[in-house]
Amino acid sequence: MSNAKYLSNKGLYHFGEFALDLDKRLLSSNGREIPITPKAFDCLVLLVSSGGRIVSREEFFESVWASASVSDNALSYTISQLRKTLSEIDPDQTYVETVPRRGFRFAVDVVCVSGDGGSAVVRTNLISKTEEIEEVWIEEIVEEFPSKQLRARTREHRRIWFLAGFATLLLISAFAVYNFFPWREKTRIDTVAVLPISSFSRDPVDEELAARITDALITQTGSIKGVRVLSMSAVRQHSDDSLSPSQIGTKLGVDAVLEGRMQIEGDRIRTTFQLISSAKDEVIWSGKFDGVRGDLLGLQSLIGDNLYLAIGRSRDPKRPEVLSTKNSKAYEEYSRGRYFFDKRSVDFNGSLQKAEEHFKAAVELDPEFSSAIAELSSTVSLLTASGVYNRNKGYPRARELALRSLVLDSSSADANTALGWVYHKYDRNFAEAEKAYKRALEQRPEHPLALSWLAINYSLQGRSSEAIVYGEKAVAVEPTSTSNIENLLAMYLRVEDCERALRMLGRLESLSGDSDQIRRTRAETLISCGKYEEGIGILETMRPVLEERGLEPARIYASLGYAYAATGQREKALEIAGILEERRRKGYAKLGLVLIYSKLNDESKAFEAIKDLVNSDDERALYLKTDPRLKSIRSDPRFEVEIAKLNL
Repeated sequence: MSNAKYLSNKGLYHFGEFALDLDKRLLSSNGREIPITPKAFDCLVLLVSSGGRIVSREEFFESVWASASVSDNALSYTISQLRKTLSEIDPDQTYVETVPRRGFRFAVDVVCVSGDGGSAVVRTNLISKTEEIEEVWIEEIVEEFPSKQLRARTREHRRIWFLAGFATLLLISAFAVYNFFPWREKTRIDTVAVLPISSFSRDPVDEELAARITDALITQTGSIKGVRVLSMSAVRQHSDDSLSPSQIGTKLGVDAVLEGRMQIEGDRIRTTFQLISSAKDEVIWSGKFDGVRGDLLGLQSLIGDNLYLAIGRSRDPKRPEVLSTKNSKAYEEYSRGRYFFDKRSVDFNGSLQKAEEHFKAAVELDPEFSSAIAELSSTVSLLTASGVYNRNKGYPRARELALRSLVLDSSSADANTALGWVYHKYDRNFAEAEKAYKRALEQRPEHPLALSWLAINYSLQGRSSEAIVYGEKAVAVEPTSTSNIENLLAMYLRVEDCERALRMLGRLESLSGDSDQIRRTRAETLISCGKYEEGIGILETMRPVLEERGLEPARIYASLGYAYAATGQREKALEIAGILEERRRKGYAKLGLVLIYSKLNDESKAFEAIKDLVNSDDERALYLKTDPRLKSIRSDPRFEVEIAKLNL
């Protein structure tokens, strides 16, 4: 009778020299953590919880790979790695037995320690009578049929096996000497850069797939304990074809570089990877992996398991699961959503709306896919901030999604980041927003959105030095993110550090080229730094072009009117104010009127516009406290009264 009823999916189990903690997903021996790949860990859990029965290959595929399309080789390889991991600690004990044509069985006793401190011994080395008949040893056959010929043949077989075993032992000893003596020092890997995977195809669909696999591997490698992985943005700026991988690694300051190539043959995806030492310019590990279109999840898991072994570390138990779904179709949608989310600097609303479609599809396919739910929350928030959704509908929806994700995974960095954004953009609860962002950064210290949004949170409160620290960290993590650079540029302007602001402007222009948004940002930066005439020239050139397109260039009018007022061109400033007054009736341009009237020293109209702005849902009200262009009225007691309403 099986004793599997004593086992559950939580708790602590002891067998041989090992302890298996299911809550922490941790294998240890004598208090020391044992590195083990995620798939090998899952196989071990299934075997330990089997109560000594034979676990079929089909059951492994269903439980560990969630019925994904993987070959028998994947299971054989994983069991081989599991045996290797256990035998390195306890070489004299066989833990996993192969039962020919049937599957595998755990071969030692297991002690289950329950949550209340009790324990139960689960006998796993007992076999049923049926199994005994199927597994008859040759010694038993010899006793039953004691012919001399059979005994002689048996002794000869034993001699052959002894010599083969002795030769194998010599080979293992030679391998150990070669690998572990001082002249074979292993490369320690603490930092890794994943280069964009190159595709032999120029098909945009294949290029998108290559980008998605790269993103998945960055996430997978980032979950390895003690290993820091650079963002795709940080690597892309240095991935010059003229440099070798080791040269790129040296330039980026990382220990190793992961280089990959992909080839599509019908529905087959063929990939090759090399992990290259930056310092030694030598291949540390290489591998070839095949997958199928539509099952990026299976391919990623296979590559990731091998990376754990190559780097010689286990998954960090403090970090959340890399994949919170086993549904390959849901993961495909999630991966596509991530791809478009990262494209938002090119086409903000268009890319985010595509990302939203894919994240929604992922959640519909797997309602408990916490990562997809968290990403959907951030996407909805950003679309709300840009005006696609009504703030009183968009932000509550984003909050519900973030909280739903946290119920599924309380340590999710993505979900905490999404919740923090709702706190500070919708609730104006900056203290709770700060807590949420910091929870995210405890899990992922280089989470780009958490860094950037925490910087904005501090900046709105006037905590400028802290804002700049986190803003600079966000740019360091994602150096090609135009939104991060724009945010940092604005923070420099709020403390009137024009030297660093102009430096960020140059960096922004080098990444984005010439566009309406970049020209407007240049003009605003120049005006904020006192270069009024140059800024006016840029905006006056842009004005008729935008008006001809039927656009509402309220932000251009705000900067232009302010610049005219600052240079004593009162009539022109009032003309612009008149245009903004018309737009004010439609709910626009309140901040622009505050800027123009305050610079014209018309305090009555300035405070009328301030009250209108503060009492509205316009998020730009949050910038009143820190905008240096309002210095002339900031000391007025009426200003403090209105600012207090913002809960800053």
